[in-house]
Amino acid sequence: MMDWYGGMGWGGWLIACLMMLAFLALVAVVVFIGLASGFRGISGISRPTAKDILDDRLARGEIDIEEYTRDLDVLRSGEGRPHVQ
Repeated sequence: MMDWYGGMGWGGWLIACLMMLAFLALVAVVVFIGLASGFRGISGISRPTAKDILDDRLARGEIDIEEYTRDLDVLRSGEGRPHVQ
């Protein structure tokens, strides 16, 4: 009764199993690549650096050139950087 209409046979079952394994492997690879990249590359948006923020503040007129150079010197020297333990 279970072999009506010829059935898939062993070859059909083998192909079906291999296709399922290939699909699961593809899903695992996509998840791994996504987690490894931190999903940064997908949107193309990156976080601005401290110097970029400082440049923007100068361009908008929020700070003058003296404050810009002073803050830039602090950035370059590494002072004021939080110490992570």
